[in-house]
Amino acid sequence: KISLKSILENLMEAVSQNLTHRHFYVRRNALMCIYNVFQNTGMELVEDFVEEVEKLAQTENDLSTKRNAFILLFQMDQGKALAYLKTIMANEDDPIYEMGDIFQL
Repeated sequence: KISLKSILENLMEAVSQNLTHRHFYVRRNALMCIYNVFQNTGMELVEDFVEEVEKLAQTENDLSTKRNAFILLFQMDQGKALAYLKTIMANEDDPIYEMGDIFQL
C-alpha cells in the first residue's frame, strides 16, 4: 500500500523548484500546493520551505503571489510573518503601495 505522504515527499522537490520559476503564476501555484500539503499533512513535509516562503514574500513583485506567500508564512510560522509585516509597515512611506489593496482581503 502506498501512502499519500510517500507520494507527496517525492513531489516536494519539484514544488521547491517552482518557487523560483520565472513566471509568477507558477510561483503562486507552488505556494498553494505547499499550503494544501501543509493542511493535509502538517508541518512535517513543509518545514524546509519556511525560509523560501519568507524570502518569496519579501522579494515577489506580483501582489497576489506576495499575499499567498504571506498567508502561507503566517500559517507555518506566525512569528516570522508578523516580523515581515512589521518591517513593511515601519520601512515604507506608503505601506499600502508595497502590499497593495489585494493584501487587505
